[in-house]
Amino acid sequence: MSYVICSNIETEDVIAIGGHSEPSTFLNNFRSPLILEPNTEVAVESVKIDRSDQWDIKDSDIFFFYFGPEQSESLTSGEVPKNGVRINLRKGSYTVKRMAAELQRGINESPIGPAIFGTVEVTTLVDGGKFAGFQFKVSPRTKGANRAVGWTLQSNIEDGNYATIGYNASATVNSASESIEYNTAKQELKCTATVPGKLFAGNSKQKVRSVASARIKDYPLSNGGGRCIFSLNASDQTTGPYQIGLVRPTSPYVDNGYASTVKYGTSSEGVGPSGRATTFMDYFAVFDGDVLKLYHWAYDVGQQNWNQKEIKFYEAPGATETAPLAKAKIDDGTYQDIIFELQGDELEVKVKDNKGAETTLIGPTITAQKPYCYPPLGNSQEALSPAVALSTSGQFCGIKEYESTVLPNWVYSKPTNYNLYGTTPKNRAYQPRGTAALIPGSDWYSNAVQSQNANNELRYNQLRPSLLWESTGTNTFVFTRPNASGVIDYVPVLVTGEEPRDSSIEDYKQVLYVIPLPENQANMSKELGFGKWNVITYTQFKGSGDPLNFKTLESIESSTYTVHSAFIRINDLPIQSFNGATSSRSNILYHIPRFSNDGRQFGELFFAAPDRTYIKLNNTDTITLNQLKIDIVGRNERIVSDLTGASIVCLHFRVASQN
Repeated sequence: MSYVICSNIETEDVIAIGGHSEPSTFLNNFRSPLILEPNTEVAVESVKIDRSDQWDIKDSDIFFFYFGPEQSESLTSGEVPKNGVRINLRKGSYTVKRMAAELQRGINESPIGPAIFGTVEVTTLVDGGKFAGFQFKVSPRTKGANRAVGWTLQSNIEDGNYATIGYNASATVNSASESIEYNTAKQELKCTATVPGKLFAGNSKQKVRSVASARIKDYPLSNGGGRCIFSLNASDQTTGPYQIGLVRPTSPYVDNGYASTVKYGTSSEGVGPSGRATTFMDYFAVFDGDVLKLYHWAYDVGQQNWNQKEIKFYEAPGATETAPLAKAKIDDGTYQDIIFELQGDELEVKVKDNKGAETTLIGPTITAQKPYCYPPLGNSQEALSPAVALSTSGQFCGIKEYESTVLPNWVYSKPTNYNLYGTTPKNRAYQPRGTAALIPGSDWYSNAVQSQNANNELRYNQLRPSLLWESTGTNTFVFTRPNASGVIDYVPVLVTGEEPRDSSIEDYKQVLYVIPLPENQANMSKELGFGKWNVITYTQFKGSGDPLNFKTLESIESSTYTVHSAFIRINDLPIQSFNGATSSRSNILYHIPRFSNDGRQFGELFFAAPDRTYIKLNNTDTITLNQLKIDIVGRNERIVSDLTGASIVCLHFRVASQN
């Protein structure tokens, strides 16, 4: 019989070889060879390890992050514009410090909205020198600086629709003449295309058949009061129709730049290809040659369709203008500029005259009634940037101001699965390859389009009652504006488990942060330190003394660590065991229990096998060993990563009885 002590540290009789001395994988050389007689069997007598308190994150471990108005019995899911964003953590084992870092990375790399993208801080709480949980700190951004300077075509400004790009399904050489130019010094776009015979798609004079359009690829418009100012009467601007406004990060190479809208109702006008001669924008103004009106793309409850809808600001109670803006008043400077101003989730529209005086067309000083306002910005529309569409050769449009904040690591979505022909805007055309798709950026919409649950995510977001526009009636929108610190007055909420739900009540009429429910697979309440709580609201879990410019959520306990299964594997012995988890032969000899002999799970742990399980080597000849390599692995046969310090494995070799 032989009793062998193996360790990752140097002892009197065992030397740990450099490069193989980690606590979970180590190689021992013996000064005197170990002689194993024929028919030998081996068992683990005891194990000593030092296990760190770590989390073992799996692909199935998820939670949701929400930044919006906190819900209540009177403010249910349908009455708020936002829904929770799924947070996926990378699989692996994490110490306290690494877990905090991974939580912070996972949240900040998710499409949680431009106002807080990349700003969330996750730190550890300490009580009496011991880890006591996590703190989640959310710091919304204030209004950014004017970025409408230094833009260049194709770098910051891309072609905006199929007419500009010159769509050609069989393109090999582009013959399109549509074009747009940009004067960086004057901050002006110019149409250099020939005038088409028909300027509008359909008879409504609301869908400009643009021959030159562009969108700005920059950081999204700031919701801390950011302004986007377009000219209304630049050189030759009113010689033909034009369209100016704000658009989410779609791509002109995917569905001609149109959003993947919900196709409900009896009318498909504006949804199919026949309605896409106009440039898609979420919120915009159209000058039809005579007057200027305001529009947005929305689902109208009354008409039950998704289409281009006019905001008749001139009919609103207390309206400052009683008619659409006439060409004569644009030309004489009464309406010199138009301003899209984002105050929280409320998009206001103003016009400015040649003396600098501003008049509100849409905004809180007029009314919150739905027919006369843009809906609050939901997840799909929260990342907006300028867009312009022109129809007449020589026509100009200026972008005088655009206030945004630099968002480190922000990515603008882009197309895939297409071929682009031509090197300049003047001779550019594209040919789709199969079905073109968006490569998701940092915004929620482009990620939702490519998610496995795309239809449900978009449907539930875009058809929230809080976002549904109405062409008639006195119902009002509920907006959240910036607070006194100049940041949007939203609060953070974590969804760490299944939300309570009454199946007999419509989801929108309940307090649910993640809908549709089947996709809420959150399961990290205990891991994040919230015990049995599944919905971590700001009211209940906020930090003490939070100022207006940031808000915190704090755990109520030190979290539940994951203790994964661990096994002793010996690679230098002819052991024949079988691992069902990998469906393969294995050299695993022993399962390390979850609890030590004194009932602990972490720290220095000692395990003594009360009943040794011997495994035969099935050797018919003598085995001479000069070394043994010990691995401590998980059930997937991968080396575990939660061990530190010294590991000791004691083995007992004996000749098997002749039975």
